[in-house]
Amino acid sequence: AANVAKAFGYTIGTSDVVVTSGADANLADAMTAGAIGRVAVLTRPDALPGVTASFLRGARADRVYVAGSSAAVSPTTLERIGDAAFG
Repeated sequence: AANVAKAFGYTIGTSDVVVTSGADANLADAMTAGAIGRVAVLTRPDALPGVTASFLRGARADRVYVAGSSAAVSPTTLERIGDAAFG
């Protein structure tokens, strides 16, 4: 998802980025995130993948939205998302 976001982010912009769990149980969150017309990248519920963190650092987003509950994206992962995007 991060590689697709890199390839197509220039078309729709990366000022708003949606992060959502890529776990099978949370695919509805991921589909919804993509449907709102924003760049969407995936995370694991319990850890932020390096490729996603790298994308967030480079995107220089104004806003990052996280789709899903704390079961889909843990509080620790949420903190890592913020650190990667804005830290």
